[in-house]
Amino acid sequence: MPIVRTGDKREERLIFGMIMSKKVCGRFYSIVRKRREVIKSPYYQQVAVWCSNYYQKYRRNPGPEIRNIFEIERHEFKPEDRDMIEDILVDLDRRSADWALNEESLIDDSMNYIRKRLVQEITDLASVQLSTGRVEDAITEMTKEVEVLKGLSSEFDTGFNMLAQETLQHWIDNQDDESDILFQFPGAVGEIIGPLKRGWVLGVMGPAKRGKSFWLLEIALQAFLEKKRVLFVSLEMNRLEVEERFYKRITGMGDGQSINFPVWDCESNQDNSCKKKARAGLLGLWEYGEDGDLIREPIDWTINPKGYVPCSVCRETSKKDWKMATWFEKRRIPAITAKAIRRKLKGINLQWGSGFVSVVYPAFSANIGNIRAYLDYLKEERDFEPDVIVIDYADILAPEDSRMDTRDRMDETWKMLKNLAASRHCLVVTASQTNRQSFARQNVQDTDAAEDIRKIANCDVMLALNQYGLEKDRNIMRVGIVAHRHRNFSKSVQALVLQNFSTAAALLDSERWVSKGGK
Repeated sequence: MPIVRTGDKREERLIFGMIMSKKVCGRFYSIVRKRREVIKSPYYQQVAVWCSNYYQKYRRNPGPEIRNIFEIERHEFKPEDRDMIEDILVDLDRRSADWALNEESLIDDSMNYIRKRLVQEITDLASVQLSTGRVEDAITEMTKEVEVLKGLSSEFDTGFNMLAQETLQHWIDNQDDESDILFQFPGAVGEIIGPLKRGWVLGVMGPAKRGKSFWLLEIALQAFLEKKRVLFVSLEMNRLEVEERFYKRITGMGDGQSINFPVWDCESNQDNSCKKKARAGLLGLWEYGEDGDLIREPIDWTINPKGYVPCSVCRETSKKDWKMATWFEKRRIPAITAKAIRRKLKGINLQWGSGFVSVVYPAFSANIGNIRAYLDYLKEERDFEPDVIVIDYADILAPEDSRMDTRDRMDETWKMLKNLAASRHCLVVTASQTNRQSFARQNVQDTDAAEDIRKIANCDVMLALNQYGLEKDRNIMRVGIVAHRHRNFSKSVQALVLQNFSTAAALLDSERWVSKGGK
């Protein structure tokens, strides 16, 4: 049976939140119990009452239990009403299996909706009383209802007393709340950065052509694979380029060429000192002279010596014996085809659904205001509210105010990025170019920020893409932290990353790497 929409989309979102989220249900249960009529649709209103009663009794949202409540109560309804409520629950159950809930955004939107409904009720009632000359009655009713409205104000309107017991209780109740955590990178990259949260701005710094756009797409995909809704905004690439990179990344296909594919190896394997039976090969890359000293001849990283086999057995079986190194295997990357893309998209749609939206603007043609307008369109017309917004990239956004000078424009852009993350309760990810001095450094520094170092101050986390000497030829990169507002970090501790840009893969695997102090 097709789903019949029975009311305002905002009411639909509120009911979904009350069913699925303890935080949302806890915020609205008392309002619904006192003023159920603020929800116009009688069907949504009934489900909201069930959620409120359940929270009143158990101090949690009903979740899947809402179906059992309906089965108990269904005999109380006419057949047509029963069918309508059942359709609503089926639809909401389908949505709950797809994506995480942006609780804070939903609370803000629902609270604004309810306040508008109450204001309209107050206005309508006062108009009726005034039309019959009952001025005092109108004043009395309006005064009473205004007090109700004050009770619906958020902490942004009223603030909160840091010494009050209810403030302490709020802190206690939310200690185990992980709803703001969106995702964490796999491997060593995730270990050094930690979990990424709503309200944060994540920046990626690096010189020109270092791979920032590849990394932004990688971050978007990592979030998407964790069932987070993603908006990818490109000012760097056109539509075809965005599509091609996306399709290459999800299929692992490329241009049909043979490449040097990076793999893990071991120094003991390369210098031929490993004596373990589990070793993959028998040959090393270097030889020992007559005096027993290791002769390290320069290596051509494009030629694999005949008979040499990279080995990383100890990485999985005995990490203490593994001396991290990288090498490569010659692999032919199959050419991407429409058939392969369709097959992959079918699997993705079955497992993850349509949670990845992209929009393309020419460079310097859109600013944060334009992106906000597009977000409003997505929310109202397509019922899509991203958990993660990736913007490629901040330096080529149009200014918020063209009257400002270049440095102040840049600072204002990054401030608006932070505001966007906070007001939309999402993670905002973007990139920034570093100056020419950073090309010659082993590690990108915070002082390498191009144009205005203040952009780092508006980031919660700023990553550096480090690549020096032969690392580019070897398809490896080091990801380090330039700034992290929420945890201690060491600039010398980085993640050594294997990557393959021919398939748009910025992150194949990673291991912890400690710098020896090079700049």
